[in-house]
Amino acid sequence: MKCVNACPVHNIDFKDGKFIFHNKCLMCTRCSFNCPKDAFNIGLLNGWRVNGKYSFTNNNDLNLNKHRNYCKNSYKKYFESVKVILEEK
Repeated sequence: MKCVNACPVHNIDFKDGKFIFHNKCLMCTRCSFNCPKDAFNIGLLNGWRVNGKYSFTNNNDLNLNKHRNYCKNSYKKYFESVKVILEEK
């Protein structure tokens, strides 16, 4: 119930043993950051999630590289599409 209690806009309800999500989400990620069961997947922000105490000894390079590769691929696709547009002109 931490996600239900953490939601500032009451977007999450718990009825009949199930969590129900409405359409008022602000994307604040409080539900994910407060979930003790890691029940949420918030994409690129997953690397920032901390359930429990912060650990300053774990560098978490895996998620950092994942983010860098995502950005690299996005930029690559963008510049390839711009090149095609410029070649057509």
